[in-house]
Amino acid sequence: MINVQLPFAAYLISNGFGIAVLTVLVLSSVNRASFQTMDDRLYWLALFTTMVILVIDTLVWEFDGLHAPNARTVNLILNCLYYLLQPIPCLIWCLYVDYKLYQSDAHVKRSAFYLTIPVVISSILSILSIWFDLYFTISANNIYSRSRLGSVMFILCLLFFIHASMQLIVNRKRLDRRNLCTLLIYVAPPIVATILQFIFYGLAVIWISSVLSLLIVYINIQNNELIIDYTTKLYNRRSLEAYLASEMIKVANLNKLLVVMLDVDSFKDINDTYGHNEGDNALSAVAELLLACFDSKSFICRYAGDEFVVVLKVPEGKSPHDVIEDFRVKSYRYSANLELPYKLDFSIGYELFTTKIISVHNIIGNADKNMYLDKAHKLNHEIMAH
Repeated sequence: MINVQLPFAAYLISNGFGIAVLTVLVLSSVNRASFQTMDDRLYWLALFTTMVILVIDTLVWEFDGLHAPNARTVNLILNCLYYLLQPIPCLIWCLYVDYKLYQSDAHVKRSAFYLTIPVVISSILSILSIWFDLYFTISANNIYSRSRLGSVMFILCLLFFIHASMQLIVNRKRLDRRNLCTLLIYVAPPIVATILQFIFYGLAVIWISSVLSLLIVYINIQNNELIIDYTTKLYNRRSLEAYLASEMIKVANLNKLLVVMLDVDSFKDINDTYGHNEGDNALSAVAELLLACFDSKSFICRYAGDEFVVVLKVPEGKSPHDVIEDFRVKSYRYSANLELPYKLDFSIGYELFTTKIISVHNIIGNADKNMYLDKAHKLNHEIMAH
């Protein structure tokens, strides 16, 4: 173990920066969501507990060695709280990963039952350390030192991170590649920092590294959910409007940009007959179908309810009508292989960008009107057939 002595100002600056970043993320999380989903609640808890730990860590450095009335008592309490809280963000991370993998509140609660046991044991050791010097010791001169069980905390945090990483690796097929990589990368800074802090006594970098990890998750997952539809994992309406606005500026040949509006026929019947859970499955199947039938450069989103929008550039030598007919053929073949108890069919409307269309709402509105004309035409055809 190597002793490292950094000035208090260095810890004050680094912890202050971390607290500022976490404050922004906390306020952003409060503004963007009502915490309806478990992952939002767990992420907010991770932010909040890490912020509290950074505040306590800063106070610990301030009170360590301070000669003032009751300073040693305050130092004991602060270190006790510090050790009490340290495993909690690690536990929360394991539960966050659990939810991302299984999307189940019940599964998270079952996992929390056994994962909380070591945290409870550690909490008891933290409190007893005030009298029995288990995790830490505060000398008569009010100087902190790591005690005989101090390494247990490092090991416990590492085990939580290893558990979460193993869960991700074993169940990697449950996540898309982007989210999987982000969740695996999360543990890298805290693990490296934990090892460094264990080797270099007096170095405090674990929690500032955790701030970096939480920021990575926010940028790649939490913030991404602002533009992603929860059920289908496609883009949502907000992202569509932003995408179209940007395309209007940068696309030189606008009359090649096609906006296609699709509505799932008889979706209400699917919900009424098979239930809303199967309705959600149908929407996910539609998302899968659209991703398979359009190329990777197409922008695909769930617009509202059972309505979807695809934005794509019309291929050379083809008309918009050709694009729609190609889709109908591909979707018929693809849906036949899904083996669903119902048929997935669509009413479709489309609109090309032209110089006469001056707003995003105009082109979406025109595609929507054309889609309802197609729906009315199909309905009249069915009536005539009977």
